[in-house]
Amino acid sequence: MSILRPEIVSELNDNYARFVESVRFREGEDFYSHDFPTLELSYNENPLGPGKLAQEALRRHVAFAHRYPPLGYGVLINELARRLALLPENVVVTAGSVTAIYLAVLQRADPGDEVIFSKSSIPWYRWSTLANKSIPVIVPLTANMNHDLDGLADRVSDKTRVVIISNPHNPTGIYIPEGELRAFHARLPEHVLLIVDQAYYEYQSCQEDVLLRLVTRVPNLMLVRTFSKIHGLAGLRVGYGIANADIVKTLKAHWLPFMPAITSVSAYAAYHALFDEEHLTESVRFNNHVKEAIYKLASQNGLTCFESEANFVAVNIKDSRVNEKVFHQNALAFTAGYSFGYPEWARISFDRRADEMLEKLAGTFAQIQGTM
Repeated sequence: MSILRPEIVSELNDNYARFVESVRFREGEDFYSHDFPTLELSYNENPLGPGKLAQEALRRHVAFAHRYPPLGYGVLINELARRLALLPENVVVTAGSVTAIYLAVLQRADPGDEVIFSKSSIPWYRWSTLANKSIPVIVPLTANMNHDLDGLADRVSDKTRVVIISNPHNPTGIYIPEGELRAFHARLPEHVLLIVDQAYYEYQSCQEDVLLRLVTRVPNLMLVRTFSKIHGLAGLRVGYGIANADIVKTLKAHWLPFMPAITSVSAYAAYHALFDEEHLTESVRFNNHVKEAIYKLASQNGLTCFESEANFVAVNIKDSRVNEKVFHQNALAFTAGYSFGYPEWARISFDRRADEMLEKLAGTFAQIQGTM
């Protein structure tokens, strides 16, 4: 039996404790209101919340919370497969997309095997690897803060079993055209699974299907998507993996011991969210409006930022550890780059109180510029 080493147990629990501490203000129910005094710009949530159709489903199904959920989740999986022009056996629904990633690492990598990914603000790639007793191989981003595809490919060895790429990347929001990712996939040995994390797919200005059309024809590619972002259901924990039928079967086999992990309320809210075109359109419109406004504010204050294909913007504030207090003085919670190894950057998500948020950001950027 392979036991998780005490030092790894300590590291993961320490990571968890720090993560919990960073969002301690969410522990009170007062946070879950529309007038919480601190604007929460940390976690890339959809500030508009769930759409009307999902909310109606939540109200309808909460009265039946005493019923176990539909264990096959067929309604949701069938609709996803129809929209993706795939078969139901190509889709697995999981408790958030990070669960699909962990199950894939669990299946493909043994203790001592390597999992490669870029330096990122997402801790779950590393956590999934360590919890599986595998070895994380973290590749720095390029000088322009994008995935270093050549660097990732160069680190592939006989011990590599999984490569994970977020696209658009978190924390930069930079998007890599799928033709480049298909060429990268072609460089990988067949025993190496490429996972492409497409959490922000619906926010992209160009929603390509190059990888989607490839995924059923190869044995080593999986896409993961989520209802946590544009659908506004982060609190319900619904994600899904897209892959060939053999990969999906193995994920389901690992998932079986702790299913059902998704509630019926979550499953039906996600299903109805797929049909809410009005909410999706408004979410994209709001997102693009706020992004452009932040680009303008940053430029006016001599700060640079990336053109983001996601629902956040990365802004260069020179020293996020020093300037973190400026954000907090202005009642703004954000993700400081020093926490994920890029101290000059701030990742800023959006709040539904757009005018108030932009006013506070304008003052914050001006204060930061005044100290530079």
